Amino acid sequence: MIRKLSNKIEELKIFIKYGAKVKVLGQVEINANNIVWGENIKLYSGVQLSGRGRIILGDNVAIGKDTLILSEDSIEIMKDTIIAAQCYIIDSDHGISRDKRIQEQGLLSVPITIEEDCWLGAGVKVLKGSLIQKGSVIGAGCIVNGITEQYSINVGVPFKKIGERK
Repeated sequence: MIRKLSNKIEELKIFIKYGAKVKVLGQVEINANNIVWGENIKLYSGVQLSGRGRIILGDNVAIGKDTLILSEDSIEIMKDTIIAAQCYIIDSDHGISRDKRIQEQGLLSVPITIEEDCWLGAGVKVLKGSLIQKGSVIGAGCIVNGITEQYSINVGVPFKKIGERK
């Protein structure tokens, strides 16, 4: 079921399993039935939460304009995390063996975790199986396809640690 929300928190209450204050700042699309909400969540215009898997949003999470979160298994975004505009967080991709057509192979899903106090810059892509550890900063346009170090600063395609938060 797809629901488009536009600053109408009453419509959003049917999705809230935990937490209370969810602020919708523009039109948001929710096509998921397994979302766990923390307190003080901000969803900006164009955010899409989709998929059959679980999506967990911790306290004080902000998700920027036109960001897509697609869960076929599990995506957890822990407290105090900021996700800038136009990010893609997707815990699955297609099988690519040669013995079947790609369309016939189904999805391969591995959970994603973004730990607390992280910041993802604009246009970041987080791929299946990634773990963004506590306090990490991910620079704009970066592709994360693995595990970051705690409090690391990462940039590039694929991501590479260039420093640490002090």
